[in-house]
Amino acid sequence: MNASAIALAIMPAMLQCASPAGSGYNEEWAIKLRAGMVFHGLELETNLKNKDTIKKVSIDIGGTPIVSPSGKILNLIDDLYAKHKADGRLVLNLAKFECRSPQGIYKTALATSIFDDVTLKVEFGSRNTTDADSANHDPAVPTLKAKGYMSENPMANVAGGGRKFLPIQYELTQISAAAGKHDWIFPSGSVNRSLQRLILDESEVSISRVIVKRGAKVIREMTRSDIDFGNSRYADAVSVPGFLLIDFIQFGFGANDAITTEGLNFEFEVDGPGAIRTFVDGFDRIA
Repeated sequence: MNASAIALAIMPAMLQCASPAGSGYNEEWAIKLRAGMVFHGLELETNLKNKDTIKKVSIDIGGTPIVSPSGKILNLIDDLYAKHKADGRLVLNLAKFECRSPQGIYKTALATSIFDDVTLKVEFGSRNTTDADSANHDPAVPTLKAKGYMSENPMANVAGGGRKFLPIQYELTQISAAAGKHDWIFPSGSVNRSLQRLILDESEVSISRVIVKRGAKVIREMTRSDIDFGNSRYADAVSVPGFLLIDFIQFGFGANDAITTEGLNFEFEVDGPGAIRTFVDGFDRIA
């Protein structure tokens, strides 16, 4: 039984997590998660006024990070997909409930066994007091609670919990040398690694055209207006100034529409030199 079938066995329900080990800014807070569960998503509840104060949210198994987005990225994803938000709350989605098919929804849920050491780590940055209005300053002492949508894992007693897929979420930086064509070979491309979304930070460089290739073969070619229109029309996503969303699963089939990364490379039309921070969202086949 694979992770998708495991997740389908029992639907997810909200459960509270243990209290964190951690107490202040510029610290990594740790919460031991319930081993033997399937994790569909985790919610952080803080008293922060600025979600960017959270530098990183990660889940690791036995010390190996599985996903590691920043608070800024989690907040941006909510903006891009016009999700309901609340002050101080951040959501780390693993299962993709917006997808149409059970396989597409549950493939990136994280299945664990009772033998796994599963830890949620939340890295707090410095207290943010830059706003002219002190009401928007982070509090003197931060607080953190965590809860999540989980389901029982029927294979919890098996080493590895029956995992065949792992969600991946991490950030990379690519560098454009000059205006014009910028080529980028996807790092560590593999037949076992699939992309569902890329989010590119355009703080330094703007992108007007994207060509996706496998080797020398063009498999997608889109102008910026094509991408923005498709995101809005098919993915119910909105444009956020300063960011480009490339949503490979915009039609709602999270597994079938994901694009494998073996030989994957990109050609971007850019307006100048600079760094392009790139958030990667997808999954790995591990068995």
